[in-house]
Amino acid sequence: MGGLVIDIIAAYLYKSFARWIRFMRSSRWERKTAYVSEVLVLDPDWGCPSVKVQFRIGLNHDYGDGQDEIPFLFRWSARSYARRFSINTPISVRTNPGNTAKITFFESDQ
Repeated sequence: MGGLVIDIIAAYLYKSFARWIRFMRSSRWERKTAYVSEVLVLDPDWGCPSVKVQFRIGLNHDYGDGQDEIPFLFRWSARSYARRFSINTPISVRTNPGNTAKITFFESDQ
């Protein structure tokens, strides 16, 4: 339902900064094709709305599953972003070659 304006902005800035750090650290990771398995718009009572993208690498789950959360300032923009994905849409994800459990998704890799 959304919270106070200040907590929405604070959560958005914090989550965006954390994503930016992950983006920079994962810049040299391997890219693999994954397939969207679910897209959820999260609208917490406190904090900012976000979109959780869940995906699997390989059609037969031969590599692994992952998820990533993208923060938004406005609920309407999160919903609009989520509508861009459908089940089994191929996306590019970054995988840590040293730890295959670390998988992340960034729009700029598409």
